[in-house]
Amino acid sequence: MNKVVGALALVFLVGWALMGVSPNYQVGPLEEEVVAEPKGIVIMELFTSEGCSSCPPADRLLIQTMEEALTKGLPVYGLSFHVDYWNYLGWKDPYSQKAFSDRQRAYARRLGNGGPYTPQMVVNGKREFVGSRQGEASMAMQAGLEEAALHQLQLSMRPHLAKDSLKIAWEVTGETDHQVLNLALTESKLSQHINRGENRGRTLTHDHVVRNFRSVRLDKSGRGEVVLALPPGLKKAHSRVIGYVQKLGLGKISGAAALPLEP
Repeated sequence: MNKVVGALALVFLVGWALMGVSPNYQVGPLEEEVVAEPKGIVIMELFTSEGCSSCPPADRLLIQTMEEALTKGLPVYGLSFHVDYWNYLGWKDPYSQKAFSDRQRAYARRLGNGGPYTPQMVVNGKREFVGSRQGEASMAMQAGLEEAALHQLQLSMRPHLAKDSLKIAWEVTGETDHQVLNLALTESKLSQHINRGENRGRTLTHDHVVRNFRSVRLDKSGRGEVVLALPPGLKKAHSRVIGYVQKLGLGKISGAAALPLEP
C-alpha cells in the first residue's frame, strides 16, 4: 500500500514539474477561514491613569481591540478604570476614582500579583497582565470567547423623571447564588490636554472610560433595578451601560450585556 501511495505521489510531482507548477499551487480560490461562533463573553478591565507615561499604549490597545471586536460582532466589552493613586505625582486625572483603585487592590489580593500597577489588564476576572501587551490580550480574549457563558443578561432602560440619573432594569438567567451584577456607565470620545506630570504636553484620547460604577448582589429572582447618577457633562450619544455577572469576591465573570444610552 505504501509503495502504491509513493508511486502516485511521484507521478503527481513529475506532472507538476512538466507543467512548471509548484506542488504548493492550488487551483481556484482558497477557502475562507472558518470562524467558530463564540460561546462566551469577554470583559476587559483596564486600570490606567493620565498621570502614567506607560498607560497611553494600553489605552490605545483597548480602543483598537474594541473596534475590531465591534467589526467582527464579538461579545467583547472594554472598561477603562482610571485609578487615583497617580494624582499625587503632578497631575490629577479627572476621570479617576478611589473606588476604582480599591477595586484594583482587591484584584491584587485575589490574583496574588503582588500589588496594583498601571497599566494593568484583568480579563474575565481571572487573568491579569500588563495592559499594553497585545499578544496576551488576544490570547485572553480568545480563551474567554471559547468558554461557555454561564449567565445570560438582559438590560433595559426604565422611565425616570430625574435628568441627572437613569434607571436600569436587569434580568439574569442562570444560578444567582454568590453572584453580583456589576453595572458600569462608560463614555467614549473623551480628550484631555495634560499640563503636568509624566504626560505633560500631550493630548490624550480615551474610550470606554468608566464614569460611574455599581455592584449589586443578585438574589434568587435574578431581577432588579438600579439608579445610576450621570456625571456632569456626560454625552449620552457616546455612552452606554455595561453589565456583567461576577462571582462574589471578584471571581470569575460569566455573563455580560451592553445598553446604549441613546439608539
